Amino acid sequence: MPTFTSGRYPQLQVNTNHGTVRFVEGRAEATDEQASVLRAMDAEYQLVEENAEEAEAHGTAPSTPQQQEVPAPEPEPEVVDEVSAERPAKSAPKQAWIDWAVANGMSADQAEDLTKDQLIELAAQLAEE
Repeated sequence: MPTFTSGRYPQLQVNTNHGTVRFVEGRAEATDEQASVLRAMDAEYQLVEENAEEAEAHGTAPSTPQQQEVPAPEPEPEVVDEVSAERPAKSAPKQAWIDWAVANGMSADQAEDLTKDQLIELAAQLAEE
C-alpha cells in the first residue's frame, strides 16, 4: 500500500473519488487509486511517496509518464489544508478550541489531549503559515 508524507501540512486531508486520505503527523497510507491522485497534486503540498522505488521495482507504480495508463479525468481533489473555521476568542471555553481544532483536521482525541493554551498556540502557528 503506497505511503506518503506531507512536509508542509501534517494534518492534511484530501478527498478523492476513491475516498478520503487523512495525514496524521504528516503520514498517510493510500490505495493505488488514491495514490495516483496524490502523485498528481501540486508541489506546494510537499507530498513524498515513501516507498516509490519499492513500488516501481514490483511494477505497481509507474516510473515514467510514458508507462502510465491514462485514467479517466478526475475532478480536482478537495484539499482541506487551510484554517477552515474562525478561531475562537482566547477567553472561549476549551471545548470551542477543541471544536476549532477538529474542524481543521485534528482528531477529537488529539485535540482533547491538549490543553487550551496548547490549542491556542497551535492556532497561532497555523496562522503564521
